[in-house]
Amino acid sequence: MATVAGRKANFLRLVEVPQEPNPLGKATFVRYGWQNTLFADEHTSLLVVVEFDRLPASDFLSLIASGNPKVVFDLRQVPRFDISHLNRRLVLDIFSEKRIEYVDLSGRMSEGRGRLTAGEVATVAFTSRNSVGPIVLIVDKPQADEEYVGAFVEAMPSAPAGVWDVLKLPLGGLGNSSAASKRNLVFLSHANPEDNGIAAWLSGKLAIAGYQVWSDITKLVGGELFWDDIEEAIRHHTTKFIAILSRVSQTKSGVLDEIDLAIRVERYEGLDKLVVPIKVDSLPFTEIRANLSRKNIIDFSESWANGLSALLDVFDRDGVPRIVTKGAVALSETLQGGLRARLSVEYTPEMVVSNWLPIIELPARIDMVDITAPVEAVRSLCASFLWPAFPYLRLIGLFGDDARGRDFEANGYAAHTEYQIPLTEFLDGSPTVLPGLARQEARRHVVSLVRQAWNSLMAQRGLRSLEMASGALAWFLPKDGVEGDWLTFVDDKGIQRRKKLVGWSDRRQVFWHAGFDARLVLSGDGHVVIRQHVIFTEDGSTPMGDSVRMHALRRSFCKSWWNDRWRDLMLAFITFISKDMLVRLPVGPSEAVVLGQPLRALSPVTAGAVEYLVEEEAELVDILDGPEYDFEEIIFEEQELENNETTRE
Repeated sequence: MATVAGRKANFLRLVEVPQEPNPLGKATFVRYGWQNTLFADEHTSLLVVVEFDRLPASDFLSLIASGNPKVVFDLRQVPRFDISHLNRRLVLDIFSEKRIEYVDLSGRMSEGRGRLTAGEVATVAFTSRNSVGPIVLIVDKPQADEEYVGAFVEAMPSAPAGVWDVLKLPLGGLGNSSAASKRNLVFLSHANPEDNGIAAWLSGKLAIAGYQVWSDITKLVGGELFWDDIEEAIRHHTTKFIAILSRVSQTKSGVLDEIDLAIRVERYEGLDKLVVPIKVDSLPFTEIRANLSRKNIIDFSESWANGLSALLDVFDRDGVPRIVTKGAVALSETLQGGLRARLSVEYTPEMVVSNWLPIIELPARIDMVDITAPVEAVRSLCASFLWPAFPYLRLIGLFGDDARGRDFEANGYAAHTEYQIPLTEFLDGSPTVLPGLARQEARRHVVSLVRQAWNSLMAQRGLRSLEMASGALAWFLPKDGVEGDWLTFVDDKGIQRRKKLVGWSDRRQVFWHAGFDARLVLSGDGHVVIRQHVIFTEDGSTPMGDSVRMHALRRSFCKSWWNDRWRDLMLAFITFISKDMLVRLPVGPSEAVVLGQPLRALSPVTAGAVEYLVEEEAELVDILDGPEYDFEEIIFEEQELENNETTRE
């Protein structure tokens, strides 16, 4: 391969001009003005250097579609394509479809003394290959340096146009354009006040995910010329415009004006996929206005959680920028200045209560029992066994218990303990007596045993159950399950309090019940996660069969339940099922899985008081359900304080 000594590269750089450039497209990869040739659509002297890990997936696909590369050299030590929705197989299929030669040099790069020099890579790359571009180099960060790229170009054959034009991606170091870097707002357009609930919820969720959110309930305060602010936000700062579509919003002139402006900005400034419509109620798709009906509409009407997941996938796919601040601080910044609430974060330590119950004690072994029943009856026997059990071929697995003895009678059959396996050996999936048992299967069996023990204890305590979509049972107290429906517990500050885990909603004519399920986690020292639910009944005991109505009730009834309420409900429940501050789940005549009280941790920050403005309080808190839930409890606490009867640990 002939090379020309001292050959130079013409590095193409992004130059800021008053008119903001469009995202990557065909124009990015061709020569302009007097440089145009008959072959401009395929810039034969173009070398594109790509830092793949920093490039949005959309820009990489634009490079392939609009740049029309002839060959792609992958110089990375670990050639992966896992960003956003892409993967290696999909990218290689795209290369094949576009007839792009893909050359993986990772094997050569790791030979001998490690990473090859730029000249050695060029020699390997272009031996027996034509040097007509466009050519793409996918590189790690050290190879994106201009000195390395310059050395690579010097070792390359002559460019068809005499000099190689080098384009480094991503442009400008971050993102795909200066316009993209300036557009960082997610704008929520919704009917006010009718759709304030979903707007506030979505604002908080997106803020926690790291996105900068703009809506009239979080960024508009009294006295401002709000339309000027909205137009400024949409025209110059919005990267995604979320149109919250409902029956009401389709009749609101303000919402329609915002959508019209966003559509015009999208079309005239070439901002593809700026507008993202989401449907939040029973509005028929056929009634959605024409300027939105042709778009991919995300459906939030059945499940806000599923809708949010789909929306975040879109944000990830399109490379929507995130702000640096995350979590509680991001949420605080989003809510600051809003009409709905003002939430502060104080940088003082605070003890917080988790929903993890630590495992204090597990039985030391697993017993595998042979039973005289027919093999086809083993599975059904496990379902009706006195103690938690699982089937394994013709054997039955139990937590080991010496009080049971090696020989015993179960369900009318004689049983004999064939194997006694240490629990740690069983969980590792390495018991020599059960060579076909995989580790994952063994751990599933132990999880099943603990779940059975939990469900058995809940039934013994008189709780009712509802099977959730995951198959887990959520357990709840029926009406009058305890005297007066009150449970006494000690809160996170050591104060003795009472709480109701069941009550009546006069407005909705239903009973509500706090429900709980448990899931064993075996990683680390092991713990049980308590998950909370709200279940509705019409008779105080039987869960209503209408799942759609149940879901709707949860949305409206629980919207004013903050973390402290969920925490206290959980603490009251755990106190109810505990004995001597421990939760004992019997798994045999004398053995039990023993759980401790919820784990606590010291948080470096404290959430300050939430201050609601009077004129907005009725929208944020359902007044008819707030006081009816806690009124008696508040009186009880005040009376205790007056009588100096409050106790502390």
